[in-house]
Amino acid sequence: FSKVINRRVHPHQLREQRSAELAELVASQEDAGIVQVRAQGDLRTLAVKVSEDVSGHILTFDDITQQLSDQRRAAWSDVARRIAHEIKNPLAGIAGVIQVLKKDMLTTDQRRPVLEEVLSQVERMDKAVRNLLSFARPPEPNMTMVDVNELIGRLLDFLAPQFAKHTITAERRLTAGMPWLSLDPDLLQQAFLNIALNAIQAMKDGGKFFVETRYDEASSTAPGAVKIIFTDTGKGISAENMSRIFGPFFTTRQQGTGLGLTITQRIIEQHSGEISVTNAATKGASFTISLPYPQSEATA
Repeated sequence: FSKVINRRVHPHQLREQRSAELAELVASQEDAGIVQVRAQGDLRTLAVKVSEDVSGHILTFDDITQQLSDQRRAAWSDVARRIAHEIKNPLAGIAGVIQVLKKDMLTTDQRRPVLEEVLSQVERMDKAVRNLLSFARPPEPNMTMVDVNELIGRLLDFLAPQFAKHTITAERRLTAGMPWLSLDPDLLQQAFLNIALNAIQAMKDGGKFFVETRYDEASSTAPGAVKIIFTDTGKGISAENMSRIFGPFFTTRQQGTGLGLTITQRIIEQHSGEISVTNAATKGASFTISLPYPQSEATA
C-alpha cells in the first residue's frame, strides 16, 4: 500500500522527538530522502519529501516498502532464470550418463553405490533448479471451484508418512460449510505443502501440527475471507528473521534453496490473498493465509 502523510514540523521538534534521521534530512536542506521505521513489528521503508512554508517544514511520507520489494523480486527472478537455464541442460546430461553407467554395472559392483549417491545429489540439484524456474516464471493460475477443506485433507493424507517418521501428530480443525473458492488447486496445494514441509523441518524431534480453517462473512463494506492457519510446535521464528522469511533465497537450512516461502507468497498473491506469519502463543510458528470470496459464492 502507499500512504502519504503531511506533517508541519520544525527541526527542533524533530530533535525533541528523537527523529534523528528526519532532523538531519531537514537540516541538510535536501528535498527528499529515505528512512526506515518499524510499525507493528514490520520494518517499513518511507520516501520522504521536504518542502517549506512560513509555518515550518512540511514532510510528506510515502510508504514504498512494497514497491522496493517488487523491484527486488523482479531482479532476483531474472537472476534465477539465467542461473537455472545455465544449469538445467548440463544437469540433464550428467543424469543421463550416470543412468547409462549404472545400467551396465552388476548389482554387486562396488562402484554402484557411488553412482547412486551422485545420482541422488544430481536429483537434489534438479529439484533446486525447478524451484528457481518456478520462482522466475510462475505459472498462470488455472482457476476452478475448490473446497479448501478437501485440499487440506489431501495434503495431510499425503504427508502422513512424513509425520509418522518424525513423530508429529497432525490435527485438523476444519470448519464445516466453508465457501468454495475459485482457485488453482495445484498451485494452492504447492503453497500449503511448502508451509507444511517447513513445519516438519522445524520439528525433527517430534511435535504437533495444526491446520485450522474458518471464514468471515461478507458484509456491505467488505468481502468475505476464508482463512487457513497452519501452526507448528517447533522453535518459532526469531525477531531478526521474521521480516526476511518471505524474501528470496533466505533460508536457515544448509540444503534449503530459500525459495519455498517466496513461491508460496507469490501463489497467494496470484489469488488476491495475503499470507502472514507470527510466533504461536506457546511455541512454534503460525502461518495465516487469507483468501477473499464474493458474497454470492456457493458453500459446500
